[in-house]
Amino acid sequence: IRIPLGALTVVTGVSGSGKSTLVHDVLYRALETHLVGEHSAKLHLGEKVGEYETITGFDALENVVMIDQSPIGKSPRSNPVTYVKAFDEIRGIFADTPLARQREYTPGTFSFNVEGGRCEACEGAGALEVEMVFMADVYVPCEDCGGKRYKPEVLDVTVRGKNIHEVLNMTVDQAIRFFPREEKLGQALWQLQQVGLGYVRLGQPATTLSGGEAQRIKIARELALAGKKSGKKMYV
Repeated sequence: IRIPLGALTVVTGVSGSGKSTLVHDVLYRALETHLVGEHSAKLHLGEKVGEYETITGFDALENVVMIDQSPIGKSPRSNPVTYVKAFDEIRGIFADTPLARQREYTPGTFSFNVEGGRCEACEGAGALEVEMVFMADVYVPCEDCGGKRYKPEVLDVTVRGKNIHEVLNMTVDQAIRFFPREEKLGQALWQLQQVGLGYVRLGQPATTLSGGEAQRIKIARELALAGKKSGKKMYV
């Protein structure tokens, strides 16, 4: 089997003909083993790895990336804006406001993943996990912060009248219009828009995203990173 590089290749066939086995179990895992050193044990634990006689031509590649429909995160803490690496820019914008500088807030203050400005009752998740006995666990809004993730004093800081919680509740389309002069941030958001996710909220929990939405977010991140990193990749 020959697969051209630098081109879009589609593998077709009737149900059960071995398309997934060829692409995922053989091609992807073989390339990952050669390029990374081993296949991702955490992703493939317990699965039988596809067998093959030999593979050539992989020396023209530096990496292989699987873009599937698996979730971008397993908790409400994961969201589109953090996944595409745009949240750092937003936190920097808030930390650069007069009130934030007066209070000596740093970009870390506006992170819901570390101590400082986040609500400690829910540890910045905005929701609390409730363990169920015979059903899947559910998440309920945090009573302390009302699902806003942050301490009240952090929400005092605004950019053109919007605090960090309100910005995270914006859709991608709204955020692009709200930050017209932020080139680096706008580029990451534009990629999300280009893959049809202009309606998704920046801070939308990963647990509420469909498999197709998660897959498109992964594509957007790779597109955003394409101009920053050298080397040829194969996307599967």
